[in-house]
Amino acid sequence: GGLLFVLFLLFGRGMATRFDPDPFVIDAASRYLWILAVSLGLRGIHNITWTSLNVLHRPYDAMALELLLAFALWVPLALLGAHFGDLIGLYMGLTLANILAGLAAWFWMKRVISSC
Repeated sequence: GGLLFVLFLLFGRGMATRFDPDPFVIDAASRYLWILAVSLGLRGIHNITWTSLNVLHRPYDAMALELLLAFALWVPLALLGAHFGDLIGLYMGLTLANILAGLAAWFWMKRVISSC
């Protein structure tokens, strides 16, 4: 997460210019990369946990974890963030959702491992 944050901070605007020359799009895309990059490490933990639960033949746990992220975190926090902070608030809501989902996945997997 930290390395991606630095890379996106340094090169995010340049990457965004490759998608669209519109200054609004460039600004929105670079801010997205800068803000969400903070949470990508914990989002990775969520993804690895979700996959591991499926490998461990715990598909209902994996589904519950994914539903938690999508419907209990992403949607409400994104809407709340957008309501209070427009586009940047939306990005902040998604970042917070990724962080909380990663922490939930970490503790979920610890519980599953300790029960084996």
